Amino acid sequence: MKRLWYLVLFAAATAVGCGSDGPQALSGGDGDVQLSPPVMAQMEALIAEKAARTPAQRKIASSLLYAKSGRFDAQLAANASSGREIKSLSQVDPQGRVLVDIRGDMSAVGAQIETLGGSAVEVRSNGARAWMPLDAMEKLASEPAVKTIRPAYLASTRPVGKPSGGLKSLSGSRADRIAAVQAAEAAWDARQTSGLPPQTFVGATNAGSVVSEGDKAETADRARRFYGTDGTGVKVGVLSDSDDFSELAIATGDLPPNTTTVPGQDGRPGTGEGTAMMEIVHDLAPGADLFFATAFNGPERFAANIRALRFQYHCDIIIDDAIYFFESPYQDDIIAQAVDDVTADGAL
Repeated sequence: MKRLWYLVLFAAATAVGCGSDGPQALSGGDGDVQLSPPVMAQMEALIAEKAARTPAQRKIASSLLYAKSGRFDAQLAANASSGREIKSLSQVDPQGRVLVDIRGDMSAVGAQIETLGGSAVEVRSNGARAWMPLDAMEKLASEPAVKTIRPAYLASTRPVGKPSGGLKSLSGSRADRIAAVQAAEAAWDARQTSGLPPQTFVGATNAGSVVSEGDKAETADRARRFYGTDGTGVKVGVLSDSDDFSELAIATGDLPPNTTTVPGQDGRPGTGEGTAMMEIVHDLAPGADLFFATAFNGPERFAANIRALRFQYHCDIIIDDAIYFFESPYQDDIIAQAVDDVTADGAL
């Protein structure tokens, strides 16, 4: 176990323990890098500190405990001043609360989140995601029903490509997207009152005000003509960050009127990446029924929504563009297990 901790702490100790002359490491005679006595002393101190933690503290991720104690503040500040800044991946709200994932029996401790000054983002039977003050972590962890508290795993999305325009090509910050949507709404309203005919496309099997370049790139337009099919009778489930702007997309015909979002799983506020994905699917398969659920709010929710799209909404095809960096390369984690469940049931 001590050897494992040496490996885990090596990067942190050499980075945090850097002075103005760089990492405190020595070169051995055989060419191997050997840690200097100050770095070894830091590692031994961290191992001893971990062994001395209380039962409640052992349920809490080290990064949260160190953030509360400020143990490394001086070293991190010194690194930042020398241009070697280490940035925390934890999300912090304006009140200084940290976004955390809590695992445990929420029927027993769910109410404690608010009592201790936190704010729940989502509560499940076996866990919750919440904004929590650092000072409240140990109190919450002292509850027998709580198993672990760690910084929230955060998702990111893989961009869906560069379509030909409209909502599907929106990029930039949320404010930029909202401004673009407002401009699109104004242009749409102006066209409706101008007496001009609605925008149409040759072929008339595509959907909406703008057609994705993917329709040509994937030769879906040729497939529709050759096989005489448009996706009718197929249910497609989409997972991404959010379905922001989907109402406008329905109004412009870029999404079908029966587009369905799993209740409570719209992911808002977000970037609307899920809406962009659904618009592209609608261009390629305009007859398909579309369903959306967020892939954010934690791996557990991502996995639950994969299953919901299949077992509750009976989606034949499920797609996503989300990734969590905790995903294991060595064994199936909860997301991969959910994928196995739905494909075993016949989903693609």
